Amino acid sequence: MAQGATTYVGDGETVRSRFGVFAAAATVVYIFLMLLGEQAGMPERLGYLATGALVVVAFAAPGLGWRTGLPAQWLHARHNVASALVGMSVAGCLVAASFSFLAPGDFFSGSFAGPALVIGPLTGVALASILIAPHLRKSGATSPAAYFTARLGGRVTPIVGMGVVALASLLMLWTQLVVAGSLAALYFPVAANTASGIAAILAILTIAPGGLLALVRSSALAFAILATAFLAPLIWIAAVTGGLPLPQLSYGGGALAEIGNMEAQLGGLDLKPLGEIMTQAPIAASGPLAAILLTLFLALGFAAAPALLVQFDATRRVRTTRPAAAWAIVFCAAIVTAAPAAAAFVKLAIYNGIFGLTTSEIDQATGWLLRWSALDSPLAPGQKLALLCGQTVESVEAAIAACGGGTEHALSSADLILRGEIVGLAMPDLVRLPAVFSMVLGAGLVATTLAAANACAFGFATAFSSGAAYRAGARGSSALWRLFIARLMLACGVAVAAWLAMNHRGAPIEPALYALSLSVSALAPALALAVWWDRTSSIGVAAGMAAALAINTLAWVLSTFGPDLTAGTGDEVALVLPWVSELPTPVHAALFALPVSLALMVGISLWLGRSPDPDRLDALRAPDRDAATGDIIP
Repeated sequence: MAQGATTYVGDGETVRSRFGVFAAAATVVYIFLMLLGEQAGMPERLGYLATGALVVVAFAAPGLGWRTGLPAQWLHARHNVASALVGMSVAGCLVAASFSFLAPGDFFSGSFAGPALVIGPLTGVALASILIAPHLRKSGATSPAAYFTARLGGRVTPIVGMGVVALASLLMLWTQLVVAGSLAALYFPVAANTASGIAAILAILTIAPGGLLALVRSSALAFAILATAFLAPLIWIAAVTGGLPLPQLSYGGGALAEIGNMEAQLGGLDLKPLGEIMTQAPIAASGPLAAILLTLFLALGFAAAPALLVQFDATRRVRTTRPAAAWAIVFCAAIVTAAPAAAAFVKLAIYNGIFGLTTSEIDQATGWLLRWSALDSPLAPGQKLALLCGQTVESVEAAIAACGGGTEHALSSADLILRGEIVGLAMPDLVRLPAVFSMVLGAGLVATTLAAANACAFGFATAFSSGAAYRAGARGSSALWRLFIARLMLACGVAVAAWLAMNHRGAPIEPALYALSLSVSALAPALALAVWWDRTSSIGVAAGMAAALAINTLAWVLSTFGPDLTAGTGDEVALVLPWVSELPTPVHAALFALPVSLALMVGISLWLGRSPDPDRLDALRAPDRDAATGDIIP
């Protein structure tokens, strides 16, 4: 049979990776058609409306088109999805969950957080592929909560595991709905709260009918849109400026040499270079030690993230989980490793735009300021993405007034204040590309954020359907009952997250970081020990996870209310470890919770001294079985 053709195993369709290629090609065609429309005089607002509608259709169609009432199809996609497509789906969720649009700004400013945001998530997927994912796939567990049930038994540990998985998924889902709404408000004519509500509805429309297969396909489509929109202009600029159409290797091509010359001139004039005018990023790391700790935090967090682990269950064989992870690393790396080149091209474009320009001419080469200056950061509500002379400017007249009222005021880097997020979010506008590239980049960023939200919603649902709630309250129930529970909890989880997103936006990155902290301190050690250490005890794992949950909860209370439990006085926890005080509080919580959790898991297991159940371990380590026929696969 030809490579890429559709085949059948039993009554389950094998979903090939050709879908991802088709999605990328369709995105290129869409960009070309929109360019023709722009040349023909199509209103820019109409283009943004059409692109926003495309995102909605792209997520609603997979769920409704591949709807199913079969538990094996909904929960496992019948284990019939090609490794490359699973990898593309994981990559789509990973670039959103790791906030990869922050990386270009960090490289722009020279922050140590940039390499951490690139290396950490990729390392996390690699660790998951080696230590955890194949064993979850072999055990038949839909989620980490189900694996604790199958591997350790009992009632307490599965219930604690279910609670930790559900809470981590809910926190990450909350963040992704907030960010999806904020991103949509940046690019499309919709209010942030309304967009968050639409994102929640799309999550239910995508996952509730189609389950894991709809999740994989919609996430792969989202990745294809973002990768095409982000990489296509970078490849073109790299080819023109450096002769090498690979921005990951050219690292900005000749842009770096020109930037060096310009910044040498600025030094002679006692003006700060652009990298020093950036405000502090939501995730900062000012030194090598902080960068190393942030990298380890992200690596362990994503290695045990339920939203990523559940997707590997769609692979056809146990042995194909690692190739799926390898594809995920390749696809994700294609985007995040281009961040340094994007930063270089943007910096050069800004320098070329402001040198020799006056405030009365701001709309000529620096017109992006008039649009992006009025917009808030999606990760810092109330903080403008760009300021000119300390003011928000939306017109030439406002720019003149902001800089003293003189029409001949010569612009310089000293007049600008930028947030790092603008480099990744406004890259097409900053390098003066046609508006269609900004439209499609916005669509890709919103789509991948929706993909991460869908994965979190699915992880939340499967934690209940196959975890302790099912074993304790529905013992002996049919697989259809599990499917009903999963869909019910999906709707409940999305509803709660949507309410939080629309009423408690705050600092949206904080819930996601606490979700990763729970993965680092509770799920990562529990899964690693349960998989690799035969003597791991149920009580030890339960105690360790409970302790990690308690420490993270205490850190959140203190960072929010302070020791006096008064809201707004919670700066104390961030200074517990002054040598890495710039790292967010959840990272501090993980640094304390991980050793405590691990010590409890190992110590109690050794103290109890119980021998492992050989029958249970043999059952978990049995050869893989075909989902459709039940036959052993060699």
